[in-house]
Amino acid sequence: MKVCAYDPFRKEPLELDFPVTLDTLESVLRSADFLSLHLPSTSETKHMINARSLALMKPSCRIINTCRGSVIDELALAKALVEGSIAGAALDVFEEEPIPPTHPLCRAPNTVLTPHISSSTQESLDRMSLEAAQAVLDVLDGKIPTYLVNPEVLQ
Repeated sequence: MKVCAYDPFRKEPLELDFPVTLDTLESVLRSADFLSLHLPSTSETKHMINARSLALMKPSCRIINTCRGSVIDELALAKALVEGSIAGAALDVFEEEPIPPTHPLCRAPNTVLTPHISSSTQESLDRMSLEAAQAVLDVLDGKIPTYLVNPEVLQ
């Protein structure tokens, strides 16, 4: 698989075990067979995938979103799926969760919807359990836990 990526901040090539071409967002949208989204929810990324960007994409493209629901204009995506201008979508996150059963995406063809559980693999659950246990051991041993989210409690 040829992997292309868009990152507005990165200018140098990614250091991975496989080649990745950095390109413009428009170029990635126009060339993608599979568009996998990996970005935060910000004012800049809200509805980044919208009617305009969907119109740039190949009708054979499939969209995968496991990052944040707000990055996709869901009504525009549902319309593109119904019209066949996008081949399919696999979505694990939505602007409103849980997604209402009356939402147009629930009736869109070639669509897989999951209830925000894509990270629930056996491997990730095992790792989360081990990291939680290690954090407890660290605290009992007088150490600062690796993933402390409220360091002000240490004051």
